[in-house]
Amino acid sequence: MHLCEAFPGIEPHFELFQFLFHLKPQPDSYVLDVVGGAGLQLRQVKDKVYIPYKVIDWKPKWFYLENQWESVSAITPGPPIQWPEWNKKPVDKSQLPELLARIADLRQKNVTGEAVMFDWMKRRIQPLQAREMLGFQYQGTTDSSRYSEEEISDEEVFSRVQRLLREVKKIPIVHDTFSAASPLKQVLIRVVEL
Repeated sequence: MHLCEAFPGIEPHFELFQFLFHLKPQPDSYVLDVVGGAGLQLRQVKDKVYIPYKVIDWKPKWFYLENQWESVSAITPGPPIQWPEWNKKPVDKSQLPELLARIADLRQKNVTGEAVMFDWMKRRIQPLQAREMLGFQYQGTTDSSRYSEEEISDEEVFSRVQRLLREVKKIPIVHDTFSAASPLKQVLIRVVEL
Protein backbone atom coordinates (compact mmCIF):
# COMPACT_ATOMS: atom_id res chain seq x y z
CA MET A 1 0.00 0.00 0.00
CA HIS A 2 2.74 2.44 0.90
CA LEU A 3 4.60 1.75 -2.32
CA CYS A 4 1.49 2.68 -4.34
CA GLU A 5 0.55 5.75 -2.32
CA ALA A 6 3.92 7.39 -1.69
CA PHE A 7 6.06 6.44 -4.68
CA PRO A 8 4.02 6.37 -7.93
CA GLY A 9 1.34 8.32 -6.06
CA ILE A 10 -1.74 6.19 -6.70
CA GLU A 11 -4.44 4.64 -4.58
CA PRO A 12 -3.72 1.06 -3.54
CA HIS A 13 -4.53 -1.05 -6.58
CA PHE A 14 -6.00 -4.50 -5.93
CA GLU A 15 -5.43 -5.87 -9.44
CA LEU A 16 -1.76 -4.89 -9.24
CA PHE A 17 -1.54 -6.61 -5.85
CA GLN A 18 -3.23 -9.75 -7.26
CA PHE A 19 -0.88 -9.73 -10.23
CA LEU A 20 2.23 -9.58 -8.03
CA PHE A 21 1.26 -11.58 -4.93
CA HIS A 22 -0.74 -14.64 -3.89
CA LEU A 23 -1.56 -16.50 -0.70
CA LYS A 24 0.78 -19.46 -0.31
CA PRO A 25 -0.45 -22.33 1.87
CA GLN A 26 2.05 -23.28 4.59
CA PRO A 27 3.85 -25.59 4.23
CA ASP A 28 2.05 -26.55 0.97
CA SER A 29 -1.45 -26.94 -0.53
CA TYR A 30 -1.74 -30.56 0.68
CA VAL A 31 -0.79 -29.93 4.32
CA LEU A 32 -1.85 -26.70 5.99
CA ASP A 33 -0.43 -25.65 9.35
CA VAL A 34 -3.04 -25.15 12.05
CA VAL A 35 -1.54 -21.76 12.97
CA GLY A 36 -0.22 -19.47 10.27
CA GLY A 37 -1.62 -21.65 7.50
CA ALA A 38 -1.04 -19.18 4.64
CA GLY A 39 1.31 -16.35 3.88
CA LEU A 40 1.49 -13.60 1.28
CA GLN A 41 4.19 -14.33 -1.25
CA LEU A 42 5.47 -12.70 -4.40
CA ARG A 43 4.41 -14.81 -7.38
CA GLN A 44 7.13 -16.72 -9.24
CA VAL A 45 9.22 -14.56 -11.61
CA LYS A 46 7.49 -11.37 -10.40
CA ASP A 47 10.72 -10.45 -8.60
CA LYS A 48 11.85 -9.32 -12.07
CA VAL A 49 9.13 -6.63 -12.19
CA TYR A 50 8.68 -5.72 -8.51
CA ILE A 51 11.06 -3.67 -6.40
CA PRO A 52 13.83 -5.76 -4.81
CA TYR A 53 13.68 -6.79 -1.14
CA LYS A 54 14.80 -9.73 0.98
CA VAL A 55 12.75 -10.66 4.05
CA ILE A 56 14.48 -12.21 7.04
CA ASP A 57 13.48 -15.67 8.24
CA TRP A 58 11.00 -14.52 10.90
CA LYS A 59 9.66 -17.91 12.01
CA PRO A 60 12.28 -18.61 14.71
CA LYS A 61 11.60 -15.17 16.24
CA TRP A 62 7.80 -15.41 16.55
CA PHE A 63 5.62 -17.22 19.03
CA TYR A 64 1.90 -17.63 19.54
CA LEU A 65 -0.20 -16.73 22.55
CA GLU A 66 -3.57 -17.92 23.68
CA ASN A 67 -6.37 -15.49 22.89
CA GLN A 68 -7.20 -13.94 26.26
CA TRP A 69 -9.17 -10.91 25.16
CA GLU A 70 -12.81 -10.82 24.07
CA SER A 71 -12.07 -8.05 21.56
CA VAL A 72 -9.93 -10.45 19.50
CA SER A 73 -11.81 -12.80 17.20
CA ALA A 74 -12.21 -16.35 18.39
CA ILE A 75 -9.78 -18.86 16.97
CA THR A 76 -11.51 -21.59 15.02
CA PRO A 77 -10.05 -25.06 15.48
CA GLY A 78 -8.08 -26.68 12.68
CA PRO A 79 -6.16 -25.34 9.71
CA PRO A 80 -7.59 -22.69 7.38
CA ILE A 81 -9.72 -23.79 4.46
CA GLN A 82 -7.96 -23.12 1.19
CA TRP A 83 -10.12 -21.16 -1.26
CA PRO A 84 -9.58 -20.96 -5.04
CA GLU A 85 -9.51 -17.14 -4.70
CA TRP A 86 -6.13 -17.41 -2.96
CA ASN A 87 -4.39 -17.86 -6.28
CA LYS A 88 -6.84 -16.05 -8.52
CA LYS A 89 -5.20 -13.68 -10.98
CA PRO A 90 -6.68 -10.28 -11.77
CA VAL A 91 -9.61 -10.13 -14.17
CA ASP A 92 -9.19 -6.50 -15.23
CA LYS A 93 -5.62 -6.10 -16.48
CA SER A 94 -6.19 -2.85 -18.38
CA GLN A 95 -4.18 -0.64 -15.99
CA LEU A 96 -1.42 -3.17 -15.28
CA PRO A 97 0.97 -2.14 -18.11
CA GLU A 98 0.99 1.50 -16.94
CA LEU A 99 1.40 0.51 -13.28
CA LEU A 100 4.17 -1.97 -14.05
CA ALA A 101 5.91 0.74 -16.08
CA ARG A 102 5.78 3.00 -13.02
CA ILE A 103 7.32 0.25 -10.89
CA ALA A 104 9.99 -0.31 -13.58
CA ASP A 105 10.77 3.41 -13.38
CA LEU A 106 11.14 3.10 -9.58
CA ARG A 107 13.47 0.11 -10.04
CA GLN A 108 15.50 2.15 -12.52
CA LYS A 109 15.86 4.85 -9.84
CA ASN A 110 17.08 2.15 -7.42
CA VAL A 111 14.02 2.27 -5.18
CA THR A 112 14.14 -0.84 -3.01
CA GLY A 113 12.00 -2.49 -0.38
CA GLU A 114 14.27 -0.93 2.23
CA ALA A 115 13.51 2.57 0.93
CA VAL A 116 9.75 1.95 0.92
CA MET A 117 9.80 0.44 4.40
CA PHE A 118 12.06 3.24 5.70
CA ASP A 119 9.73 5.96 4.38
CA TRP A 120 6.67 4.16 5.73
CA MET A 121 8.16 3.81 9.23
CA LYS A 122 9.46 7.38 9.21
CA ARG A 123 5.93 8.65 8.53
CA ARG A 124 4.66 6.61 11.52
CA ILE A 125 1.47 5.49 9.78
CA GLN A 126 0.13 1.95 9.69
CA PRO A 127 -0.97 1.29 6.08
CA LEU A 128 -3.85 -1.03 6.94
CA GLN A 129 -5.43 1.26 9.52
CA ALA A 130 -8.47 3.41 8.74
CA ARG A 131 -7.08 6.74 7.57
CA GLU A 132 -8.53 10.06 6.50
CA MET A 133 -5.96 10.64 3.75
CA LEU A 134 -3.85 8.57 1.39
CA GLY A 135 -0.05 8.54 1.43
CA PHE A 136 0.26 11.12 -1.35
CA GLN A 137 -1.74 13.51 0.87
CA TYR A 138 0.50 12.99 3.93
CA GLN A 139 0.66 16.13 6.10
CA GLY A 140 3.92 15.47 7.96
CA THR A 141 4.01 15.40 11.76
CA THR A 142 0.54 16.98 11.92
CA ASP A 143 -1.07 14.20 9.86
CA SER A 144 -4.10 12.79 11.69
CA SER A 145 -3.19 9.24 10.66
CA ARG A 146 0.13 9.19 12.50
CA TYR A 147 0.08 6.91 15.51
CA SER A 148 2.58 9.22 17.21
CA GLU A 149 3.39 12.90 16.75
CA GLU A 150 6.89 12.22 18.06
CA GLU A 151 9.62 12.18 15.42
CA ILE A 152 11.68 9.03 15.05
CA SER A 153 15.38 9.18 14.24
CA ASP A 154 16.78 7.80 11.00
CA GLU A 155 18.99 5.49 13.06
CA GLU A 156 16.00 4.00 14.91
CA VAL A 157 14.07 3.49 11.66
CA PHE A 158 17.18 1.92 10.10
CA SER A 159 17.46 -0.48 13.05
CA ARG A 160 13.81 -1.51 12.62
CA VAL A 161 14.21 -2.06 8.88
CA GLN A 162 17.26 -4.25 9.53
CA ARG A 163 15.14 -6.44 11.83
CA LEU A 164 12.68 -7.12 8.99
CA LEU A 165 14.80 -7.24 5.85
CA ARG A 166 18.06 -9.05 5.08
CA GLU A 167 21.27 -7.47 3.86
CA VAL A 168 20.36 -3.87 4.72
CA LYS A 169 23.79 -2.26 5.13
CA LYS A 170 23.02 1.47 5.21
CA ILE A 171 20.20 3.94 5.61
CA PRO A 172 18.37 3.89 2.26
CA ILE A 173 18.04 7.04 0.22
CA VAL A 174 14.37 7.93 -0.10
CA HIS A 175 13.51 10.51 -2.73
CA ASP A 176 10.68 11.46 -5.04
CA THR A 177 7.89 10.44 -2.67
CA PHE A 178 4.55 12.16 -2.80
CA SER A 179 2.92 14.03 0.09
CA ALA A 180 1.01 17.24 0.70
CA ALA A 181 4.36 19.08 0.63
CA SER A 182 5.30 17.42 -2.67
CA PRO A 183 1.93 16.90 -4.39
CA LEU A 184 1.03 15.05 -7.53
CA LYS A 185 0.05 16.94 -10.63
CA GLN A 186 -2.49 14.24 -11.43
CA VAL A 187 -3.56 11.21 -9.43
CA LEU A 188 -4.67 7.95 -11.05
CA ILE A 189 -7.91 7.08 -9.25
CA ARG A 190 -9.83 3.89 -9.85
CA VAL A 191 -13.57 3.77 -9.53
CA VAL A 192 -14.86 0.46 -8.25
CA GLU A 193 -18.53 -0.41 -8.54
CA LEU A 194 -19.82 -2.58 -5.74
